[in-house]
Amino acid sequence: MSKIFYDEFIDLGDFHMHLKSMVQDDNEKEDLWHLVDEFIHLRMIEIILDNLHEDLHEEFLRMFGERPYDESLVTYLDQNMAIKFPILVENEMEYLQNELYEHFGIQKPVKLPVKKKKKKTSKTTSKA
Repeated sequence: MSKIFYDEFIDLGDFHMHLKSMVQDDNEKEDLWHLVDEFIHLRMIEIILDNLHEDLHEEFLRMFGERPYDESLVTYLDQNMAIKFPILVENEMEYLQNELYEHFGIQKPVKLPVKKKKKKTSKTTSKA
């Protein structure tokens, strides 16, 4: 698939590895990745339009349709949304990943909290 201005902000985490291990056939993998790309694209456009004033929807969609790869679209969105685009995407990534896991029927890995080791304190007693 061709480059889209928001590609650099997309982080699928472990999902990529899980999807890759689902099938062995290269054609099937390609088909799955095409579906993932479509899903991400639809969700990204939805996220953008949900956060962009309705009066600007048509302008944004025209600009995007003409130059979907143009990174200046990030600047446009930053100037016209209440939240900076990279922060918006970062905030939405966990929801997007969860949707992908659910949509493709993949069990999401459980991340266990890391326990911090207690520092050993040595007790010294002084004799007087």
